[in-house]
Amino acid sequence: MVRLLGGINSPGCHELQQKQAEAGRVGTPTNESRCLSSNISEVDMQIPEVQVKHLLYATDHSENAQVAFAYAANIAEKFGAQLTLLHVMPGLPDSTTFDVNMERSVSAKKWMTIKKEYLQSAKEEIINRTKLEFGLEEDNIYDIVVETGSPAKMILLVAAERKCDFIVMGLKGKGTLDSLMGDTVRRVLHQSKQPVLVVQPPEV
Repeated sequence: MVRLLGGINSPGCHELQQKQAEAGRVGTPTNESRCLSSNISEVDMQIPEVQVKHLLYATDHSENAQVAFAYAANIAEKFGAQLTLLHVMPGLPDSTTFDVNMERSVSAKKWMTIKKEYLQSAKEEIINRTKLEFGLEEDNIYDIVVETGSPAKMILLVAAERKCDFIVMGLKGKGTLDSLMGDTVRRVLHQSKQPVLVVQPPEV
């Protein structure tokens, strides 16, 4: 908590003026005797404590991923917060374009089975890649989540479902913020109910 006291009528100002009078310094007001200013009343301001209990790091495994992850991991460690790593895969095409070697007459049921198996395999591959890229051990406390769909929508959805109170994302390159801020980052910033930290890549 931070408490700020000031003003010509504040107790601190009266105490200072009394000490000056006892020392024979009564006369033209000095900067000290004015305290803060005659038109500022006593201020009692409390800065609320910030707590982060669950942090969401959205990664696309770009060249800036490890830099942004370092921020996410350090913030989580300092606050003793849970850290969830999220990767969003794009949605799959329909059965007529998914595999040119597959018969186009494939049934909807068979297609759903193929799609499910593919997504499961892709998720396992991404989880293993994430562990390797960020040096995560098998028993690491970090949670790795892989979803499919619109990246911005899924980031917001996962943050809400898991009750995350802080989001970390990374930009893909250097330049003006407007040119580098893709649609995903822009949408998350505009729609998120949680604070969002966007990490730019370091200078080369």
